[in-house]
Amino acid sequence: FFFLMIRRPPRSTQSRSSAASDVYKRQVHGGIVFAGSSLDLPATRQMEEEGRSFELTNTLLKNLASAKILKDHKIEVNSLDFSSDGKLLVSCDDNTLNLYDVLEGRKLKTLYNKVYKIDLVRFTHHNEAVICAAKSSPYYIFYWSIYENEIIKRFSGHKDALICLEMNPCEDNFLSSSRDQTVKLWSLSCEDQEPDGILDLTPKKTTAVVSFDPKGVVFAVAYIEGSSTSGPINRLRLYDLKKYSDGSFLSNNFECPEIRVLKFSGDGNHLLMGTSEDCLLLVDAYDLNLKKRISGFANDSGLRLEACFTPDSKFLISGSENGVVHIWDVEGNEVQKLEGHPKAVTNVRFNPKYILMATACTNIILWMPKEWK
Repeated sequence: FFFLMIRRPPRSTQSRSSAASDVYKRQVHGGIVFAGSSLDLPATRQMEEEGRSFELTNTLLKNLASAKILKDHKIEVNSLDFSSDGKLLVSCDDNTLNLYDVLEGRKLKTLYNKVYKIDLVRFTHHNEAVICAAKSSPYYIFYWSIYENEIIKRFSGHKDALICLEMNPCEDNFLSSSRDQTVKLWSLSCEDQEPDGILDLTPKKTTAVVSFDPKGVVFAVAYIEGSSTSGPINRLRLYDLKKYSDGSFLSNNFECPEIRVLKFSGDGNHLLMGTSEDCLLLVDAYDLNLKKRISGFANDSGLRLEACFTPDSKFLISGSENGVVHIWDVEGNEVQKLEGHPKAVTNVRFNPKYILMATACTNIILWMPKEWK
């Protein structure tokens, strides 16, 4: 499938090759090291000040416990995101956007959009700005200064509610997908606030989810291609950001429930696909072959349950409809089940710099190892 419209070339990425063979040089990580989290607790504040660090292990994850429960939202949280430096957490429900200082475990401010209900909040590369989506017509994507509480830009073009909104981890462009059956590529620096490219899926009568690789030079698109006697056939495609108009350079089909969540691992080696049932798929990002199929969590209602990797790419996390947070290693072995949410956990995020996890239903729970509480 090809992107049908190119309004301008993507911004230059001169430091990286756009060739697929150069894009994917497999990275081997012995394990990322994380600094100890704080939450304004004496022991961990000292770790932060001393610069002590810890490798994320099974033992640490088995010792995760609720460190703080944030009860500022009155209705279900629809999205969460950490800033790239790990120091801030932003959360969003239909009516409010809350900003938290992670190191002190306190709310900094609450912002409101009194015209539109909002969803899919994501930090940009600056801690002072986010993007998020309007849930009603004209389905704007807002570029929002949370420092000045000012809408910097409104990106328009979608004709129905957004499903997915993903920021490029290295560049000022982002992807959106919508129930209008299109995927759009945008640039924050664009003056006319029009998309750079559009992938039109209306001939297939299907919607898509999207994700950028950690270097920001490849993106993935997944959608339902068709069906078989055993259920939906999902198509996963990889595109080179600098040559997306040439079509995907790699694709594969998967017989599984509808893919609703798509995430690259931090080392770029894997893709995680969450589905409309109690099923996660772990895929090799170089050949798109299935490596693991993971189940055993509650999702009988077909909710969109967010799933993610830990930043070292060694563990997987998913919410569930019964309030339990599940953690597995990449071999599919369950490491931990965390209880504490009274409702379905639809959002999970692991901090990119600290051993700290945020999960949300109506409440947000911040999790960290017991010995650091």
